[in-house]
Amino acid sequence: AGTSGQVLSSTVTGTDWITNTSGGGPDSTWAKSVGGGYANKRITDPVYRSSAVRINMAADSAALTLKYHSAQTAPIFDIERNNGTTVAYAHVYNETGSNPTLVFGKAGTVSASSSNNTVFGLTAGLFAAGAGDNTLVGARAGNSLNGGYENTFVGSRAGQSITSGGQNAGFGYSALQNIQNGGQNMGIGRRALSSLTSASRNTAVGSDALRLITTTADNVGIGTQAGDSCIGKNNVYVGSAAGRRSKGDGNILLGYSAGENQGNVSNQLYIENTNSTTPLIGGDFSANRAGINTAPG
Repeated sequence: AGTSGQVLSSTVTGTDWITNTSGGGPDSTWAKSVGGGYANKRITDPVYRSSAVRINMAADSAALTLKYHSAQTAPIFDIERNNGTTVAYAHVYNETGSNPTLVFGKAGTVSASSSNNTVFGLTAGLFAAGAGDNTLVGARAGNSLNGGYENTFVGSRAGQSITSGGQNAGFGYSALQNIQNGGQNMGIGRRALSSLTSASRNTAVGSDALRLITTTADNVGIGTQAGDSCIGKNNVYVGSAAGRRSKGDGNILLGYSAGENQGNVSNQLYIENTNSTTPLIGGDFSANRAGINTAPG
């Protein structure tokens, strides 16, 4: 460790403590602080070490404080490869305003007029003018974002293709991966709503729930593979594998594997805990008819 009056400087062999001869005040000297550390030193040259750097701190104080320069535009810190290529960084955009955007990782261009966005992870998402209140967490989450608003994507590739859509939420690997400009969709679970591109008001909870929907709206799938092959609209599937191969419109299928092999039919009711074609309660909404242990339709 250095002593009072020495500075930490880069040398031919690495870094070392040397006697300060510049007389430049706090920016060129290390002032000894509580706990044996040194403070108020600005390091302008690269510092290289082959071993770990330890920061001791006094009680009730920050271990490391990074302060912006008054004209700061570059990130507050970078993580770089040996060739100088930036891998990740931390930066606060529009930090003097009331609605800043925080990036801890990597993102695309951030407009000065975007607001309240948060990124933790590596993404190419663009925060264009008007883009606001988006939260992206995970590798490539929201990777194509360009002006969307009020979107939340958590998980690798979640919301990867989003462009200008709004009020979508995807949690899990590839959840809502292909959504582009739809709105008010929610996918929770691995590949939930992963094929959806432009429709709205779909809700999927469970791995592969509503996985193949692309452009249809107002579907609900709750359970692993619930409505997995659904391509219709206005359907409700509740239960693991409920309506797994259903492709029609306006169906309500409740229970484990209920209506699993239903196919391309519409307006049917199944309440059952197997994939039987004669459910405990079956019905036909288009005919206003229901029965016990009877096939719908």
